[in-house]
Amino acid sequence: MPAYDERSIPMKQLIQTLKRIDRKGYKAYNDIKGTHEFSDFRLHMDHVQADPFASPSRARVTLSRKALELGPEVEESDARRVAAIDFFALAMQEELHKQKGKPGIIIDGPGQEMIDRTAVKLSKDHLEIRLSIHLPARGRTIQGQEAVDGSPNSCRRRFSALSSSIPNKS
Repeated sequence: MPAYDERSIPMKQLIQTLKRIDRKGYKAYNDIKGTHEFSDFRLHMDHVQADPFASPSRARVTLSRKALELGPEVEESDARRVAAIDFFALAMQEELHKQKGKPGIIIDGPGQEMIDRTAVKLSKDHLEIRLSIHLPARGRTIQGQEAVDGSPNSCRRRFSALSSSIPNKS
């Protein structure tokens, strides 16, 4: 497992960085590497793609189990844990399929079988969702404003929707 940069950057600073690197060379996207703090989740940019034609950037989103109201009963059996992981992977996949145009955020979503997944990890403190993100560019030039218009608001909306999709949540 890679070492993660645990410095926490507020969402506002992520937006400022994306605006600052707008229309610069693609390598400037490395400035968004790190952990970004949103109101109810964290976005960890673990790997930024080297150029727009390379494999997508890798990111993780962590949500607190407390905020999701996931109690210890999820861990009572392996079947319950796998069902919870599958539920969140499917919910995230369905939310991401609502994207218009070219998909920018992708999850390795579930199929018909309910099996343990690497796209979602459940720990004692948080739920981690692993994503691939295509960062917007025109050729090798960063489209930072396009990233600002879509990404932070899209992330906030999608993860709020994910949180509200939990059955029997008060």
